Amino acid sequence: MWIRAIIPLEIFQNEEQMYSFLDAFIKYCDDYKYCETFHFFIENCQKIDDCLELRMECTDSWSCQYPVCDSTYSTDFNTWLNQTFREHQSKIDVLQGNKIKIDTDYKDEIGNFGKDGWEIAKKLFECTSRAAVHIKTGRAQNLFREQKFIHCFLNQCGHDSLKESAFHSI
Repeated sequence: MWIRAIIPLEIFQNEEQMYSFLDAFIKYCDDYKYCETFHFFIENCQKIDDCLELRMECTDSWSCQYPVCDSTYSTDFNTWLNQTFREHQSKIDVLQGNKIKIDTDYKDEIGNFGKDGWEIAKKLFECTSRAAVHIKTGRAQNLFREQKFIHCFLNQCGHDSLKESAFHSI
């Protein structure tokens, strides 16, 4: 089962706070094993100008705690969201006023990637989400930067330096 949280960027005081929240979310996933995988995007979504869209494929042990028919979701994840925002000095109660939308309508993207492609894409999306948080929270050092990841991926896809240069000029 997938759970998607759509979080307006306005509830974060700044970018640093958002990435601190995401860092805590990753630790939560790693510590409690509630997610098979996860990823996030920052984009315009569902009539909200700019938002953080956090997608989680839940383990059976967590998803069975969710009453799918209950749209209030007064469960562990909402409790964790509230606690995490308090810990990150947010003065906003994230669950009041429907500031965060949590739903289970998102299924997967097998239709876009194919079954095997979706398994690869999920791993790539999680890896890049983790890398972005690592970079944005200041823990990245030396060659651990987004340019190096793009270079390595293009190299692995057979791009020589000329093709890579053409890719970057787009």
